[in-house]
Amino acid sequence: MTVRFFTSLLLRLCLVGLTFGACLNSTHAGEVAWSQLRGKLVDPNHANVAAAKITASRNGRIDVVTFSNADGEFSFLLEPGEYALKVAAEGFAEASLIVRSQPSTFPPLEI
Repeated sequence: MTVRFFTSLLLRLCLVGLTFGACLNSTHAGEVAWSQLRGKLVDPNHANVAAAKITASRNGRIDVVTFSNADGEFSFLLEPGEYALKVAAEGFAEASLIVRSQPSTFPPLEI
């Protein structure tokens, strides 16, 4: 097992606090349900990973891109569905995981 793979695995496992919350966005055709994805990125030593790029893709298309703040935290709104999340940070191997967004409140996940 290489150091880069191990670091990638730890970064993936340390996507702590991944939560979805319900949110409504009004449109002319009615109300569309959205979910808020929030998380925190930490390295193997539990130090915050700032300025990491987090990409949420659905059906092969990038839907949302955001960056972690100085505390390693990030959030964005997603329509219901399955998303591939990719996390890229300087000095770390890219990490990815699949999440499912639903228009309801989820308990915090530890990944």
